[in-house]
Amino acid sequence: MTIFDEVKERTDMRSIAEYYGFTPNRGNYICCPFHSEKTPSMRLYEHDYHCYGCGEHGDGVSFVMKLYNLPAKEAAQKINADFALGLDIGRSREPQKKTVTASQLLSYYQQWEKWAFLMLNGYYKLLKMWFEEFAPKTPDDEPYPLWVRACNELPKVKWFCMILIQGSDEERRSFFINHRGEVEGIAAEYHKYIGE
Repeated sequence: MTIFDEVKERTDMRSIAEYYGFTPNRGNYICCPFHSEKTPSMRLYEHDYHCYGCGEHGDGVSFVMKLYNLPAKEAAQKINADFALGLDIGRSREPQKKTVTASQLLSYYQQWEKWAFLMLNGYYKLLKMWFEEFAPKTPDDEPYPLWVRACNELPKVKWFCMILIQGSDEERRSFFINHRGEVEGIAAEYHKYIGE
C-alpha cells in the first residue's frame, strides 16, 4: 500500500473539501474550484470527486494538489498534517528537528474547533429533525429507533455545541483534550446519514 493509498483510506472526500473551505449541498455537490461556475457541479464521493462541468476528477490528494498547486508528495504531507493522521511520509533521511510554533498549534486548534462545530451543529440539526418527524403519535405507538436515538443524543450534542459557542478558553481546551475522539466519532456518524 502506497502512502497515497493510506491517506485516501484514512480520510473521506467530504471532510477534505469541508476542511479546505467548501460546503457540500445535500447531494454532496460543491462549486468546482477548478473552473468558474455558480451552480455546483463537482460531486463528492466517499474517497473521490468528479466535476460534471469541466471533467476534473481524482482523490483527496489530487484535490489538494490542484487546489494548492503542490506536488503529490507535498499534498499528501499537507493532508497528513492537517488531519493529524500520524503517517510517516518520506522525510529526509537526516534527522531534523522540527519545532512546532505556538502559532501553528493555535492555528490547528482553531481549525479543529471550526470543523468540530460544523460537524456537531449538523448532527444536532439532524437529531432535531428525527425527534420531530419520528415522534410517536400516540402513547401506544412503538418508538421509532431514530426518535429514540435523538432522545438519547440531543442533550449531549447540544451541550458540546454550547461549550464551543459559549465556553471559556479553558473549557474549550479541556473539551478538545477530553472529547476529541468522541467528536470525530459523531462526525463519522453524521456522514453516514447525509447521503455519502
